[in-house]
Parts: sequence; structure tokens; C-alpha cells
Amino acid sequence: MGLFRTSLLVVLSCTLGFRSELISAGEVSLLDRPAISKLKIYADESPTSRVNIIAISGGFGLYDANKNQAYLSRVKNDLTKEAINLYFFPNYDWDEEALPTVRASDERMGRLAKLIGEIKSRNSLPIYVAGFSRGAIETSLAANRFDIEGVIIMSGVYYGKATKREPLKPRFVTQKILKKTDKRLLVVHHVKDQCEQAPFSEAKKFYNKVVASDKTFIRLDGGYTDHGNVCGQLHYHGFDGIEDEATKQIIDWVLKR
Repeated sequence: MGLFRTSLLVVLSCTLGFRSELISAGEVSLLDRPAISKLKIYADESPTSRVNIIAISGGFGLYDANKNQAYLSRVKNDLTKEAINLYFFPNYDWDEEALPTVRASDERMGRLAKLIGEIKSRNSLPIYVAGFSRGAIETSLAANRFDIEGVIIMSGVYYGKATKREPLKPRFVTQKILKKTDKRLLVVHHVKDQCEQAPFSEAKKFYNKVVASDKTFIRLDGGYTDHGNVCGQLHYHGFDGIEDEATKQIIDWVLKR
């Protein structure tokens, strides 16, 4: 990870408000931030970084970035090698499942706002919110709610199939949430994505219609198909087998300013 890079695990315990107390243990630091989450927040920072990225996982959300096979977790070390501070936005606790209604809730978005505020207190670098699959819900909302540099939508959800447990109603799909923004926008999608909630054609339609100050579309191809379900981490939808290509293009876009 380089000479200056440190990995931080942010542990949130039950106290009121924010505290500046820092407890060091080698390369691991523990910050008391209960207003964001009761779980550990993975953060990787360097004094040579040029931007901050907040990563928001799909599925039922993130519990532990070090025990997760999703794309953003798989490539976290590659991202932080390239002048990027990386922070993972976790669920509130082990009981929370990040269903679409939870993701779009004021409570969850409020916690994301607090994480953005925490990062701003740590450095003055531009902040990007990067959401994968269902993480596109919070990311799309963040584009017009927060003072950030831009958003990155990867394998976003564009079609809603509601079930009793997973009510992905039309109001939760990316193109309904985000129609215009004054932030930078990057859309990344695999041309062969077979997840019914994330067809490539809808991602392209969204990109063509959305108005942004600076927008880019990255079309991915290649990779593997024989791992797990079509909406899972190890399929076209999860950029399995093309991590290096996807990550390089994302880094190049983020750092071009």
C-alpha cells in the first residue's frame, strides 16, 4: 500500500455526538462515531491522496469490508494505491438489511451526511460517492443533497420488480431519482449484465437523458459468467474477471481533475 498509507478501522460505540478521541494500535485507529454506525467503518487514508471515495455496496448492504466479495471490497487495495482515500459506508448494525426502503430513508441518508461531514473534518479533498447495484439508490440521492464533487454509479438498478421482502418500487430506480445534477457523474455498466434489475440498455438510456455538469459512460465487456447468480458479486453484474480494467478506468476518471 505504500510507505505513507495507513488502514483505519473506525469503531462506533454508544456515546452521544462526535468526539475527536483517537486510539491508535499500530496501523489501526479506532474512532468513536455512533451517529454513523455501530459497525466498524473501513477507512484507508494517505497524506498523498488527491480525492476521497465513499463506497456503498449493493445487496443487503455492507457489514465488514474485509469479509465481503463485492467488487468494491475486492478492489479496495487497488483503489487506495492510486492517491485515493477510501471509506466504506456500512449498515447501521448487524440486524439492518439495506432494502431499497432502508437505503432511501432519511435515517440512512442522514448517516451518510454525517460520514461526509466526518471526512471533511479530516481533509479538504474532493469527495465522490460511489454506489454499486442497489448502492446506486443512496448515490443517486446524494448527487443533489450533499456538497460533494461527484457520484459514480456502477451496475445501477434501473428496473424495479417488487416482492414482499424486497420492495424495489419504481421510485427507487436510478432514472427516477436522478434526472439532473450539477455534480460530476460516472456511469459504469457491463454490456452483458444479466441481472433483470440492471439491464445495460436501461443504464445507457439513463445516461443519455440525465443532465450533469460533466458525465462519462464506461462500457465494460468480458469477464466470467459461471459464478453464482446473475445479480451476484461473481458474475458480469459484479465485474468478475474484469476488475483491473474497470478499476483503472474509474481511477483515471476520478483523478483527471
